[in-house]
Amino acid sequence: MTEPKKRRNTRGDGAIFQRSSDGLWVKIIELPPDPLTLKRKRKTITGKTRKIVADKVKAWEGKNDTGKGNSREYTVSEWLDFWLENYAARTMTPAGFRGYMSQAKVVKNAIGTRKMDAIDVEDIVNLHTYLLTVKHLKSSYVTTIHHMLSKAFGDAVVAKRAPHNPCKSVPPPGREKAELEVLEVPQAKMILANEVMQQRNGSAWAMALLTGARRGEILGLTWDRVDFENGTLDLSWQLQRHNWSHGCAPFGQAPVCGYSMAFRCPERLIRHKQGWENVYLEDAFWLYSPKTNSGDRVISLVDPLRAILLRHRELTKNDPNPHNLVWTADPKRPRAGKGELYLDGKPVDPDKHSRYWHDAQDRAGIPRAQHTRGHDLRHTAVTLLYDLEVPEDLIPEIVGHSAVSMSRKYVNRHRKRAAMSSRMIEAMRALGRELDFTDGNMLAMLETTSNTTIRVVEETADGRLVLEAAEDDDDQETEHPAAA
Repeated sequence: MTEPKKRRNTRGDGAIFQRSSDGLWVKIIELPPDPLTLKRKRKTITGKTRKIVADKVKAWEGKNDTGKGNSREYTVSEWLDFWLENYAARTMTPAGFRGYMSQAKVVKNAIGTRKMDAIDVEDIVNLHTYLLTVKHLKSSYVTTIHHMLSKAFGDAVVAKRAPHNPCKSVPPPGREKAELEVLEVPQAKMILANEVMQQRNGSAWAMALLTGARRGEILGLTWDRVDFENGTLDLSWQLQRHNWSHGCAPFGQAPVCGYSMAFRCPERLIRHKQGWENVYLEDAFWLYSPKTNSGDRVISLVDPLRAILLRHRELTKNDPNPHNLVWTADPKRPRAGKGELYLDGKPVDPDKHSRYWHDAQDRAGIPRAQHTRGHDLRHTAVTLLYDLEVPEDLIPEIVGHSAVSMSRKYVNRHRKRAAMSSRMIEAMRALGRELDFTDGNMLAMLETTSNTTIRVVEETADGRLVLEAAEDDDDQETEHPAAA
């Protein structure tokens, strides 16, 4: 008696089987792993007959578009949207996440419609060329985009959403070596004289020049962290502006709340990493604590900055200041444009603060062509510390650099020789003395003519060579050693 042939699965019925325990038909669907733990996730569909299960599977797949579970079905844009929300947003500060969003937008505009498994080394090379030659982006920014895309592809490979990471096989374009601009001392003094004495928030420029503090550290400073009695400044918190995101719809999709502006969304949110220590002030302004060894710092408060801040506190003691900030927004007019100027005590917008710096340089009579950026005040402070021969290991503590190598980058190349520490000079001299093979007669030996022969007379007990110079006889024929 011949055995009946087993029924072949119809197309799409793969892995549908009958469970022996209860007789039900079962289909197990593999889902994308958890984006953070990468643990396996599955969905089980059951039914009384094979056909019922197959119909349920088709309905579920049509509703959930499970084709994206395969790397061949993921486009670069789709993966970047998923990666930004489930990977980057959970591990980065809002400022870093905002940068990633801008970089991802550039990539999506270029290769967003391509499938993840179709991107190869040549595509990454062509992307670099396109961004550099067609979009005219700086090589440093293209390098930043490259590193972002490499992280996204690396996570896609681990999550089995891409076969490999093509960015690893392509070197980034590199970064330009930019010349850091600094203010000359006469210019800095002129600006301080004008701003501190005549402008409401002019003392902020004194803070930047006399401490090398960052913009966010200055604008985020509160009076409770200024200790006049003990002479200290706590610069561990920074003011940052973070844009709200819609929380009413999945990331990358159109909002459904009815508002185009995210800050009006009833479910608005700020995407940030877990453990992000912050204090919300108002609008889009936050106080943020980096909580790193270099970011958590307290520096000395001495004159003249101490006297400048005391004067500023006295002048602004009656101004509205709900957040106890040292510097608040300048007077403004009502929205209608009519009426008297008024103060609202809001934080100073960081972007506006950078524009105010150009106004300060205009008031000091500095030509526009010679204007520096607000961050260049930090460069100026570091350079002046080097000029004053402050010990190099102390400079990072003052300005909050994570390493001495970072401070060295801020020194203007034309002033590096003048800023060279005496300790370095003495160290180089000691090295030269140690390797002096002429027993102190190096310069005399080097001043001899080209037809001079240096002969070793004797070797001293400490290993030094005693040399003498003798003029060669041009008329004397010298026999080559090989001919002897």
